[in-house]
Amino acid sequence: MISGMSSSGKVLFLILDSYVAVYDAQSLAFYGVAPSYSQMGKLNGKLGYNLNVVSTINAFSQTVDGKFFPATHTHLVMQAILVHQINKKVSVSTGYAFGRHNIWATRK
Repeated sequence: MISGMSSSGKVLFLILDSYVAVYDAQSLAFYGVAPSYSQMGKLNGKLGYNLNVVSTINAFSQTVDGKFFPATHTHLVMQAILVHQINKKVSVSTGYAFGRHNIWATRK
């Protein structure tokens, strides 16, 4: 079906297909906030860095199918990346990511 479509038709199809898949995936939603901090900069002429920290907080307690989900901190993700620029078109990087999750409020 996709092979005969134009580029914009393919994109629209993929968006609609993704929407349907997400819509059918679950019947509940948790509302909250996700404060984040991101910083990038240069350490010297060829070496740079990226730092990113994201925290997700479930703002409201709710009961779904008899299971209680408290308002709590659910995610913490921290990333640090070093970037070395070889020339104007090529760079290499290495990084580290740390994540702590409590999605279903099981951690006490």
